[in-house]
Amino acid sequence: ETIGELAPLVQADGARTLLSDLSSMRARYAIETRRWDFFGAGRTFGNVNDLFAIGVAASRLGHPDVAEMSRRTLAARAQSEQEGDLRPAIAIMERETAAVIDLAAGRRDQAVQTLQAATRAELQLPPPLGLPAPIKPAPELLGEVLLEVGRPNDALEPFEQALRRNPKRSLSLLGFARAAAALGRIETARARYLELMTNFDEADRDLPELEEARRAIEGSSTPQTRPATAAIIAVAVVVSAAILLLVRRVRDG
Repeated sequence: ETIGELAPLVQADGARTLLSDLSSMRARYAIETRRWDFFGAGRTFGNVNDLFAIGVAASRLGHPDVAEMSRRTLAARAQSEQEGDLRPAIAIMERETAAVIDLAAGRRDQAVQTLQAATRAELQLPPPLGLPAPIKPAPELLGEVLLEVGRPNDALEPFEQALRRNPKRSLSLLGFARAAAALGRIETARARYLELMTNFDEADRDLPELEEARRAIEGSSTPQTRPATAAIIAVAVVVSAAILLLVRRVRDG
């Protein structure tokens, strides 16, 4: 709702920087919360982050034509001199999009291989100073896909790599904990769940991920994979800060 309320203000101002910031906010919200319906089958994008999120969402929602449009456009942007230093990250996002397309089509091995290549490429980049770049860490996505296809043992290392680049990142902690739990490494899983609960210390207590973490820590049952709605809290912090920045820019003209 907040992004929707902010959009007319930014669009009325017309500043390209503000429009790009708004697009990145939308993209991060969708990627972090996995609210794929946020984009639906839309094709309109404001920047490469927006384009990537549209492609992933389209693939997850069963719109392969939109997903492939996103992948092709990302591939072209990755070769464009206008993108400058962003080109390596854009190339990684193109590979991630291709992998999600393959996964949706049942080409599991191809999806994993593509994400392994994307992960190797990302690990060659300098560690991000703030938010993840690209917006969905390739090692994290690789770990999630490996979990999805029933390979938790192979998922542990990618999640570790993701956490080294983005320490304490909630989705990576959650994925690592689930992989460890699936392998029966209960103490390791509990340790990661404890870190996750620390991240969301002030979150609503009925969030599914927090209930999952509490059960795992108490040893009452094996955690089950669910959509990461707890990530909404982390996104809210990012979005709030970005909104303040955007509003100030609009007011300052």
